[in-house]
Amino acid sequence: CYFVKSYPMFYVGMGISIIALIWIIWFQSKGKKFENNVHEFVWNKSRYNKVEIDIQGIKLEDKKICELKEIDRVFLYKGFFFLITNEKKLLVLKTVGVETEELIKIIKEADILFEKREEPFNIYEYCKK
Repeated sequence: CYFVKSYPMFYVGMGISIIALIWIIWFQSKGKKFENNVHEFVWNKSRYNKVEIDIQGIKLEDKKICELKEIDRVFLYKGFFFLITNEKKLLVLKTVGVETEELIKIIKEADILFEKREEPFNIYEYCKK
């Protein structure tokens, strides 16, 4: 045991220790499950195997999501395409390499407003216009 001159500080230290112990027990029982659920959703359930973009529109796994004429404007930021529709819906696509250039070509041929961004921006401002 330690020699303690200040009993209030001893009680504060013991209280913090008990709270930390309760938090560790909670995290091991509930928090870890929540973390695993989030990980499962982000990495397993939010993927599509096949995305097709052509002159007619955007298809995800052979299901048509929207037509190109419904797209109001497009922003490109670090490989992510942010497509805003006329109904103010937001679609986000990630491309790499040649896919990026092909998508830019399709967007320009369809006369859709296109802007390449180098620095972060607030996409919400464009969705509410």
